[in-house]
Amino acid sequence: MSAAPAARQRIESAPNPAIGEQRRNPRPQPVLSERRTTSNERERSCGPDVAARSRPTRSSSALFVFFLEVAMANSWRRRALRSLLAFAALLALVVAFVAMSSQRRLQRDYALKIEVGAPDPALAEQGRHLARSRGCMDCHGGDLAGKIVLDEMPFGRIVGDNLTRMPPGHENASVHERMFRALRHGVDLDSRPLLMMPSQEYAHFSAREIEAISAYVSTLKPIDHGLPQSALGPLGRALLAFGKLDDGFVSAEKIDHDAPTMAAPPPVGTIEYGHHLARLCTGCHRADYAGGPMPHAPDKKPAANLTPHGLAGWSERDFIVAMRTGKRPDGTGIDGSVMPWRAVGTADDEELKSLWMFLRSLPPVERSTNAKL
Repeated sequence: MSAAPAARQRIESAPNPAIGEQRRNPRPQPVLSERRTTSNERERSCGPDVAARSRPTRSSSALFVFFLEVAMANSWRRRALRSLLAFAALLALVVAFVAMSSQRRLQRDYALKIEVGAPDPALAEQGRHLARSRGCMDCHGGDLAGKIVLDEMPFGRIVGDNLTRMPPGHENASVHERMFRALRHGVDLDSRPLLMMPSQEYAHFSAREIEAISAYVSTLKPIDHGLPQSALGPLGRALLAFGKLDDGFVSAEKIDHDAPTMAAPPPVGTIEYGHHLARLCTGCHRADYAGGPMPHAPDKKPAANLTPHGLAGWSERDFIVAMRTGKRPDGTGIDGSVMPWRAVGTADDEELKSLWMFLRSLPPVERSTNAKL
C-alpha cells in the first residue's frame, strides 16, 4: 500500500468537529402555521370568486323563517304592550270615577240654615229617657262620648261622634243646633252628611223631642276618649260610587229637608204614638214591617216579620216581656247584636203598649225570612 492512499484514509476516518456539533444541536425545522386564513387573505390568495364560494350561506327559506319569527315576536310584544296600556287606562278611569263620585256624595254641602234657641233645661230628664230608649247610646256609647261602631278596612271605619264635646272648629256652636242638624237632617254643623247615622228614622222626631235630647246632652261633662275620625276605605268608596250603599248609609240623601217638623209627638197610649215609635224600626224591618235581609249586613240574620203574621200567637204581655228581658214566649233568646231590645226595653209600659197597638193594626204580610223576633 502506498503512502498517499493511507494518508487519505486516515484523513477521511478522522472525526469532523463541525459535523459532531450539528448532530448535537440540529437546526430547527420550519413549522407550518395552523391559523385559519381569513376571507380577505383567501381573496388575496385565491381571488374573490373562489373566496365567495367558500363562505357558509343561509338558504332563502331559513332567512324567511328567521325574519318571520322576529316579526311575530315584535308583534306579540306590541299587542301585550297595547293591552297593558289599555288596562292601565281603564283602571285609572275607574279609580278616578270612584274617587270623584264618592267624594261628591261624602262632601256634598246641603247648605242648611238652622235657627234654634237654647234648649229648655226642664226637658233634660225627658231627653235622657229618649237618648236611652231611642238607641242613641248603642252607637255613641253609654256616656255619649263616642264609640267605634265599625272598623273593617278596606271597607271603612265608622265612629259614633263624641256628643259631650263640640267638634273642632265649632267649640262655640249650639248643642241644640248640632242635635237638630243630626237628627232631623243627617248632617253636621258644616252641612256635610253624616255616615251611617240613621237620620231617616229620626227625621220624624218632633221639635220638642229634639230639644229634650239637646237639653240632656248640654248637661253632660266633656269627655275625650281620643277616638279617630270616621273614614271610608277604597272598598267602601267603590261600593258607594256604584250605588251599593244606598240604603241609608248617607241618610241625608233620603230625607226631605223641606218637610215641616212637627211641634210635639202624638199622645202616648194611641196607635198614632205607636206609629211614631215604630218608624225607628223601619231601617231593619222595612217600611211594611215585614222584615227581610239586613241592610249593609247580608251575613246577618234577616229582620223579623213584625206584622200579625210574624207575631202570631203573641200577646201584649209577651211583647213587653220580650223587650224587657230579651226572651221570646218560647224561652229562646233574642240576638241583641241585631235587635236592640235593651234600648227598646227602657221605654215605659205605655210607650210599649202603644207600639204593640200599632203593630197589631198592620195588615198581615206573609214573607219567608227564616227569622223571628
